[in-house]
Amino acid sequence: MAADHPVSLADLVDLQLGELPEAAAEALEAHLFECPVCAARLDELDRIAAAVRGAAAAAAVAANVTGAFLERALGDGLSLREYRLAPGETVACSAGPEDLYVVRLAADFGMAAELTVRVEVRDLGSGATQALPPREVVPDVERGEVVLTVPGSEVRAYPRSLWTIAVDGEVGGRPVSWGPFVMDHTP
Repeated sequence: MAADHPVSLADLVDLQLGELPEAAAEALEAHLFECPVCAARLDELDRIAAAVRGAAAAAAVAANVTGAFLERALGDGLSLREYRLAPGETVACSAGPEDLYVVRLAADFGMAAELTVRVEVRDLGSGATQALPPREVVPDVERGEVVLTVPGSEVRAYPRSLWTIAVDGEVGGRPVSWGPFVMDHTP
């Protein structure tokens, strides 16, 4: 970024999410009135955020989000089917016609910066097992959770099944695993 446009992308995102301290937000807003380049960058972020919210509201996107993003989406009227699990827990679950399916995996993820979520789905009728593609995610360390969203349409396509979720990462240079988190799915 040029020296005459000192606003970082992180600061613009924090402003957009309402996560800047009041004094910093006021200073940044004053800068935006004076700087068309930074104001245009914020407008672009607003358009991207609106598109993401729209895709989430349509339950059309699988993603790793923060708890703050989820709370904002709820405030915008998003229909959720939300489950929170700790390692070793099993919850009964289902997905309604308009639901965005949300899974909160709660654990002490320590200082892990990146994690891999692995999901194995076992069809309880046939006994067949399917491993879903692993997902690289970023934990919300402050809240002690990983928040995953899955379109309800994807979840509803599965028969009566058990979803076993494991989270792998690295803390202090050592591999660490959390789980299993088990979803007992009824269509």
